Amino acid sequence: MMLMMHKYSSIACSLFVLGGILLMGLRGSDWSESSDFDDQLELATWMDSYQTTIDQAKKYVKERYPSLNCIPREWISIQLGTASWYTYTLESKQSGGCIQTMYVIDSSGRVEENNIDIKVERELFDQIIQNVADLMIDVKADPRIHFAPFIKRNEDNSISVWMLPGQEEIEGGDSLAFYGPEFHFKFDPSGSHVVEQDVIDRDLVWGVPLNRGKEIWLNYQKEDAITTGAMYFAWRYRNHFNRVFIETKKHITAIRYYDDGTYSLSEMTKKHKGDRYICFDPNRRG
Repeated sequence: MMLMMHKYSSIACSLFVLGGILLMGLRGSDWSESSDFDDQLELATWMDSYQTTIDQAKKYVKERYPSLNCIPREWISIQLGTASWYTYTLESKQSGGCIQTMYVIDSSGRVEENNIDIKVERELFDQIIQNVADLMIDVKADPRIHFAPFIKRNEDNSISVWMLPGQEEIEGGDSLAFYGPEFHFKFDPSGSHVVEQDVIDRDLVWGVPLNRGKEIWLNYQKEDAITTGAMYFAWRYRNHFNRVFIETKKHITAIRYYDDGTYSLSEMTKKHKGDRYICFDPNRRG
């Protein structure tokens, strides 16, 4: 795996004094000036619930089966309604001693084994995930990177799959959260045909140690706008950092989190000075 430990600057462009502040987000749960941001945030919160469902199920399996040889790595989640999620593993009992089963998780985080009959949806999602595995080879995704799948039926009945770098435990009880390459495949309602495909920064992955700093600077300098993966990272790890900076080609966005669950946003345009931008410390790069 090509791993780069990302550095970040506490200067934060002198809190956005240099270059001029274009937009200051008000503390709250909305940023009404930007529908794109709202859409990305809504998707990021859905992805966070999706992954939290899997985390809860893994914890349940570990506690319920203490002698199990391994905890399955690959899971799929399906939202049953506004409160409950259905999740299952993609690995069988014959696969390294893992266990394949199904769980329903309600809004309180309670996990229960359940044999809910959603066979059609499950078989469809399983087939799509297999198709995505083949597509990842076609787009030359780095096989050394573990990508976590997020699969969702859209309002128009199409089905989207996002593949984002996962999180890994490291020695000392810490974790590395990865970001960088991301893939989005949209299928028709039957799951047979890809109708849309997006690949972002597939050649570089960044590893960020959690619980080691109050601010983090995410490098998306090749992208025109904040990506799904960037917003997911910023929201998923909001309890690990007080502030997240996302740097794209022309903008820097700061998201600051507060203990009461609200956040504030600031966005500015970077300005050129010769061949250098004047709004960041070039020494912060890893």
